[in-house]
This record gives sequence, structure tokens and C-alpha cells, in this order.
Amino acid sequence: MYELDTINNRLNKIFDFGNLLYSSYQKNLSVQNNKLLFSVYPTMGWRLQPGNDNSTTSNKDLYPNHLGFFLYDLKNNELIRYIYTGNCPILSPDKNRIAYINKDSTGVEIRQLLLDENKNQLIKKIDTMSVFSPIFWINNKQLGVRINMIPYYIDLETGEIDQLSKKIDFRENKISISEIKQLTQNINYNDWGFDLHKYWKKNKNQYINDIVHLSGNFEYRKAIIEELSKALNTKEMEGIIDKMDRLAESLEGLKKSQYLFYSKETKDLLIGVIIEKNKQYEH
Repeated sequence: MYELDTINNRLNKIFDFGNLLYSSYQKNLSVQNNKLLFSVYPTMGWRLQPGNDNSTTSNKDLYPNHLGFFLYDLKNNELIRYIYTGNCPILSPDKNRIAYINKDSTGVEIRQLLLDENKNQLIKKIDTMSVFSPIFWINNKQLGVRINMIPYYIDLETGEIDQLSKKIDFRENKISISEIKQLTQNINYNDWGFDLHKYWKKNKNQYINDIVHLSGNFEYRKAIIEELSKALNTKEMEGIIDKMDRLAESLEGLKKSQYLFYSKETKDLLIGVIIEKNKQYEH
């Protein structure tokens, strides 16, 4: 989990979830001003403490330290962990409680965790599995939930549930993956904590051969170029482009067209690195 400083284009590592299998866990994230709530929980058939929804942080050593609800203060860089699991935990506008969903074969429970008291309360049990995530806060006293794709509100004090008449933005504070990629395109892999040699132990010539022959995907070749750019001068970098051009000339027909098409992004990256190196030499 990273925080991106878009002004200074820097990453701040918030949390490391370890070696989780991507398909085995679900992730959730919600933001209220300077507070960030995030969680990771297994997709099905697992709880931190079966049969007990009143777990406290006193038993945190009994469970994997990358699971639960995590509340992060973006200003103070402070992280608090709550030993609970559930679907789509979200932080209230006043930042005093976390609402979330528990599902089982009998229906859906809408629950809330009162942070000051570390007290877990059942808000409403709905006898249907047709509750679509995410739930959302309407205000500090009302939660919104979708049942069969129709939005309803739940009153936290009375448990009353009724259909909403107004349209709700279910994806507030969200940006697309393409926007994230655009914002982070100039951040190198070392800043992301990725070590190329740890996963692909090859020498310089083998890495260059992988670039020229378009081995792996573009991200792999980008990681290689980032690593080689530290050791190679501009002439050596230009030599990689020359090898790519010679390989393209040796091909014919469809193979040549495909190589020229798929190599363009990699060549453009190499050219960009060369330009930056030349600027550094000038200074």
C-alpha cells in the first residue's frame, strides 16, 4: 500500500501485505479527509476468530499481521489495526466508526465498529444475498446499501430501512487504473520496492538480449532498461537500439510488421533514457 505525493511525485510506503495470492483475497479502501481505511480479507470461508465479532487488538499476535481493518492517519503517518474481517469496511464522515458487511448462508449483516469504544454492533440483518457492495455513508446517522441493485438507506439508531429516492455516487474519491498509471509512470521500480535481480538473475548481455527480442512484457523490459541505465552510457544504450533495428531488418512480412509494432514502446523508452542521460552530461 502506497501513498503518492502528486506534487513531488514521490511514493510513501504505508503497509506491506506480504506474499498474498491475489485471487485468494479481497481488498478495500476508503478515504475521509486525512484518514485512510483499508483492509484485506480472504474471499470466503475464513474469519480471524470464528463465532466472535468482539475481537480486540489484544489478541493480534494470534493472527497474521497483514489481515484486518487498518486505519491510517495521512498527516501523522500513524497506523492502527483492528482485528476484524468483513466486506467493504468504510469510515464514517465523522471518522468515529467503521461500517462493514458480513455474509453467510442465512443472509447479510450490516455491522458497525465504534472506534472510541472498540465495540462491534449489529445494525441490520437482511435475509437476502442480493446485497451489492459497496455500502456507503449517506451521513453520520445513515448508511446506504444496494439490494438487487436498488439503493436503500438504513437508520443506525432505529434499524429502519427504506428505498432511496436520490442518486448516489458509489465511487466517490476513486480514480481509474489508467489515471494511476499516468501519475506513476515516471516512478522507478526501486521506489516500488522491486528488485529485478531477485526474480530474474541474468547478466548484462542476457538482459540486453531480452530487450532486443522483446522477451516478457513491456513492464519487464522497462525494469531491465531502468537497471541497465545505471551502468550503461549513451553509446551503449544506442547500441541496443541498433540491435533492434538490425533484427527488424532481418525479418520479413508479417513478422517484421509485428516486431516493429510491438517494439515501438520499448524503443521510445530507450530513446527517452538516452535523452535524459544527455541532459545530465550537459549539466
